[in-house]
Amino acid sequence: MPLLLLFWGGSVQAMREQIDLGYSRLYVLDATPRDFGAEYIRVYIVDGGEQAVAVVETGPASVAESVAKAVAEIANGRQVEIILTHVHIDHGGGAGRVAGLLTEQGLQVAIWAHPRGAPHIVNPSKLWKASNEALGETALVYGEPEPAPSSAVHETRDGMELCLGQARLRIIHTPGHASHHQSILLEPAVGQGERILFPGDSAGMYDPSSQGLAPTTPPPLRLDMYRESLRRMIDEKPDRIAFTHIGLGPAQLLETHRWQVDIWEETVREALARGLDPEKTLEAILDRDPYTARLYQRLGGTPHGRRMILNSVLGFMDYVQRMQGSY
Repeated sequence: MPLLLLFWGGSVQAMREQIDLGYSRLYVLDATPRDFGAEYIRVYIVDGGEQAVAVVETGPASVAESVAKAVAEIANGRQVEIILTHVHIDHGGGAGRVAGLLTEQGLQVAIWAHPRGAPHIVNPSKLWKASNEALGETALVYGEPEPAPSSAVHETRDGMELCLGQARLRIIHTPGHASHHQSILLEPAVGQGERILFPGDSAGMYDPSSQGLAPTTPPPLRLDMYRESLRRMIDEKPDRIAFTHIGLGPAQLLETHRWQVDIWEETVREALARGLDPEKTLEAILDRDPYTARLYQRLGGTPHGRRMILNSVLGFMDYVQRMQGSY
């Protein structure tokens, strides 16, 4: 598993890790804007050795130039299939710009997204407005998405497959974090081999260095759908999980996250009954959940990282309050 450290300048420090799966190569890029303050976003490139490469996520618009440069180098003239887990601007905000830069270099590019998310890639104005309202200054760090031509944007179907020579990518619609969320399973097209799941934001965020894990659940969270999506991914029995936030981890993290979601919901219900505000609710979660506590040590020291974890708390609080109001 050779590791290459490359620096292309601009707003991102791009780390490339090359993993040989036998039937394909998997490249891992750091696509975190420098101003974020901590490594937070990964882009994955799948090279099955044939006529096309796949890019899982593009990261935000502010790092599009660096990501496009890395993709073009690996693609080496081949077609590029961009697959977004969802269109939130830290995952797919750079899709339009990356596609445009690659097209300028003569590459054929297709962008694949959930049917509910695809229109926001073509016209991201509503997405950008909502992102500013939800994320504040963090949205400015990510940058404003550029529109992609409608001819380049394609809708996925649950269960559809994209074949890249020896590699196959299967789409699994996994709503809950967002209605337009999907996950991707990388597996050999023929025979045996390690299977990698790209869960986007449907299985939390994981830091390999601290082994910290926490939900990524901003409002409006549908926790019932989130749990069902998590069950579907567990049933797939992947070998490893390639988290967009922040790296690769073992498959058992899916079960750990299922336990974690129960702890969060129970803690939030108790906190709301006591009249605690989001900050105090976060403190209560940190006291009960060692995985979140580890991740908070990693991200909580930066204003943008702390905002991401607090937004997850707000999502749980909003969900519980809506459920209580429906009785």
